[in-house]
Amino acid sequence: MKTVRTMLYGDCEFEPWELELLHTPIMQRMYNLKQLGFADKVYPDAVHSRFNHFLGVTTRADRIVAGVIRSLDIELNQHNPPARTAFDYGEDRIPIGDLRAHVASRRPVVRLIALLHDIGHIPFSHTLEDEMHVFSVKHDNPKRQCQFFNILVRELIYSIILRHDPNLDPALLPIVCKDEPSDVECNRLIASFKATIDRISKFYEPTLSKKIHAFLIDLQRAMVSLFYLDDVHKEKNGSESQQEQERARQQAMGELFITVVLSECGITPLDHQPEFSLNLDAFTLDIIGNTICADLLDYAKRDSRMAGLHYDYDDRIFKYFSLVSYKGKGTAHHMIRLCLQVFTNKLRLDVVSEIVTILRARYLLSERVIFHPTKCAVGAMLGTAVYMMGIQKAELNFFRIGDAVFLAKLEDHVCRCLRVASEIQEFTAVDDAAHRGESIKLLTLSKDPGRLEDFAHALTAVSATFKISADQPSLTSSLLKICSEELKYIEAHNDGELFAD
Repeated sequence: MKTVRTMLYGDCEFEPWELELLHTPIMQRMYNLKQLGFADKVYPDAVHSRFNHFLGVTTRADRIVAGVIRSLDIELNQHNPPARTAFDYGEDRIPIGDLRAHVASRRPVVRLIALLHDIGHIPFSHTLEDEMHVFSVKHDNPKRQCQFFNILVRELIYSIILRHDPNLDPALLPIVCKDEPSDVECNRLIASFKATIDRISKFYEPTLSKKIHAFLIDLQRAMVSLFYLDDVHKEKNGSESQQEQERARQQAMGELFITVVLSECGITPLDHQPEFSLNLDAFTLDIIGNTICADLLDYAKRDSRMAGLHYDYDDRIFKYFSLVSYKGKGTAHHMIRLCLQVFTNKLRLDVVSEIVTILRARYLLSERVIFHPTKCAVGAMLGTAVYMMGIQKAELNFFRIGDAVFLAKLEDHVCRCLRVASEIQEFTAVDDAAHRGESIKLLTLSKDPGRLEDFAHALTAVSATFKISADQPSLTSSLLKICSEELKYIEAHNDGELFAD
């Protein structure tokens, strides 16, 4: 185990392979994503990163697992016959002793779920996806999750190859740096990784290859589990949207690169533990994302501390986490879910009050930090700028950058648009606003935003600046969006100004 010293929790222990995961570039970029977005415009010290957050979530999740194991041990060791001897899940039952062993075996997977639960975030993703709805695809969309997972696995296995292969293939680094390498390139990376594993088994520590195998299997289980995170917390009614979500999930699971790596390298589970089962393993997802979970228990403490607010809870709450067999509305089978014990041998009023304290901290954070008017105003300005630039989805080049680089790229994009807009303004410089609208109509050729090629051709004829950047579709899309919005304004106000401030 390796020790990492943190401000909130002191010395926290991480497995060496967990740190190997954290050292990959796709995870290191999380240092450059602020946990609270523009909250630092109100609370100047609230500049902590998502990297800090998911380290904290991992430590909180581990303590929850420890609390669950403790609770099950107490039930197993009761002198009187225990109130329950087995738990229903799906169409089966699992004895309490076997469930305790299953929870312990899933502990590394829970820690990996905690480390990866926010990996799909891009710069200002909550602002652009949840608040302003500029981007419709969110960070927990299965396709986006799969894209990030695949980048992570390529970087991880490359780091293993780099460390143990004295004759490293120089063609591998360009493959790893690509967001979507071809199948041929991926196969080349896998072949090199397989040869490296064989070399480790022969020339290095004999058990090291087995440790790598076990870690990769747990990592694959964690990734599959995260595809079901939202599914656990929604009542099932067979709606069309849920069917679409299931199709998207199955497609993403079929595209997981780590599954291909395990198959091609002949890596199979050594612990004989079952694959992820939503009914049996729902508790692993509850630990990370439910009403009271590791995610909330970290940000309730961390975000309030960094904002200078003093909301906290008593860590004694971890002693009262346990499991329950639960059948939700609209579901056919029971699931093993996480719960808090309000009753032990008596009514635990301290647990009740602590639950209220945690939920109150969550509410106050939302009221005073997350939805602070100034923070929301700054977010609205960013959302409007991104919308007016015609950026409609999270591009692949957003996946590897942080907040500051994103803002710099956006500023550069705006400056180039303004230069072209200035030339368009000269081209359409007529006195009559109605005639000006006609000029823009001629320029856009159509109000249909899909006709980018025609629009780009028209811009090339009008703008010398655009000729230099004519091969950049994002610039074309942005200018078309600006012209379309300007046209709407002119049609509504005959006395409007072209590209009015």
